[in-house]
Amino acid sequence: MFRSRKEKITELDRILGEPRGAVLYMMLVMILPYLVSRLNVFVDSIWVADLGPDAITAVSVVKPLYIIISCIGVGFGIGASASISLHLGRGEKERAEDIASTAVLSGIIISVGISIFLLFFLTPILVLMGAESVKELAAEYMFPLSTCASILISMGIMTNLLKGEGAAKKVLISVLLGAIVNLVLDPILIFNAGLGIAGAAWATSISSLCTVILIYFWYYTGRMHLKLRIIKRPNKDCLMEIYHIGMPRTFEEFCSGAFLMSQRVIIIAIAGTMALMVHNLAFLYLDFLVVIPDALGSSILTVGSACVGQKDKVKLNRGVHFAVLLGITMSTAICVLLFVFTDQLMSFFINPKTEEYRDIIIWATKMYSLLMPLYAMTKVSSYLLQVIRKSKLSAMTSLIIGFAKTFCYCLPLILCMYSVDAVVWSVLAAYSTAGVIMIGITYYQYKKFDINKVEITGRKRTPENIEIDSA
Repeated sequence: MFRSRKEKITELDRILGEPRGAVLYMMLVMILPYLVSRLNVFVDSIWVADLGPDAITAVSVVKPLYIIISCIGVGFGIGASASISLHLGRGEKERAEDIASTAVLSGIIISVGISIFLLFFLTPILVLMGAESVKELAAEYMFPLSTCASILISMGIMTNLLKGEGAAKKVLISVLLGAIVNLVLDPILIFNAGLGIAGAAWATSISSLCTVILIYFWYYTGRMHLKLRIIKRPNKDCLMEIYHIGMPRTFEEFCSGAFLMSQRVIIIAIAGTMALMVHNLAFLYLDFLVVIPDALGSSILTVGSACVGQKDKVKLNRGVHFAVLLGITMSTAICVLLFVFTDQLMSFFINPKTEEYRDIIIWATKMYSLLMPLYAMTKVSSYLLQVIRKSKLSAMTSLIIGFAKTFCYCLPLILCMYSVDAVVWSVLAAYSTAGVIMIGITYYQYKKFDINKVEITGRKRTPENIEIDSA
């Protein structure tokens, strides 16, 4: 597992070399960590389904809150990852180390405030979300996640630091460890320990802690290319550089969670909590299989940022074109398979308690599967905007998309169509609109991107840095 120096040099050289091979390699390796991470949610849903429709609805209701917690780690992590890859492309190892250290410490500090806020205001938030009928179950599930916010945020940051220096294999190992722990603990805590729905959340938190501990061990023992120095104060310049990408990305993820929260309220208003349960189950496979564009986007973020650091537009073009073609091909194949085998795939979630909703769940799943190619390219486009240093634009686009999707969700209310069918059609309209907007803006921005005019926000303008930037 620990081959030390030889493996580290190989991983770093790969992201600085041929972009198509690097994108393919990182995507293939990164698919497994993303699959494992989503598998945790997937397995949780299977176990929670045995607790009844109310439990499924409760998990669906609080999912946006979980996303909001995770968005801090994801935002800081992606900001740090893109900057680390860029500086490694420039040969600036010490700067990359300062960025990594600052990201970890800042994330921990912020997460404390998040935990305190959620623990004090969880119940009013749930009532505001329209979850009055399942607020006790929802609160049970959210309490462990709120308490362990620091762990969840740290995991998002630490795994992205590994991606920043191309250590995809170590991402796989660390996430796989967490998944195994989660798989073992889920039935034990939910049923054997009698914790019910809270057991699933505790299992998620403990498994995330295991991942964080392993990654810290690798950094502490010098098994990574970079070193972490989290005892020192956060570097202000590095913090500004992380913020340049990380804060817009955090805002983007936060908006995603906030809009998702409001959209769930709208679904309940249209056809009740039963409609939310159907929507959640029908969307489950789409959420699970989007790991492929997530892995692809993550790989192009790392490799593309290294190309930007090297100021090589030809290499960047090769990597991006290859990633887009690969994404379209794979997502289309998934769409077909999901549509054809819906009955068999949904059999895992159809039990005596949900049997009466079988037909509508299967139909909704088939309809949602048609979104896969567009959904995939929306994800990849968002990552690509981070590569070309358009994080603020990506965040503003996500805000616009959020309002557009919410309007589409509201169409059944405007047209007085109160049924699950209406919910499904509004979801199709929402995600189609979002895809067209994000892909169109990304295409336009990439076409006019000048790789020789990239500025690194936050870094002091010393004579040495100006010389490097203009080289």
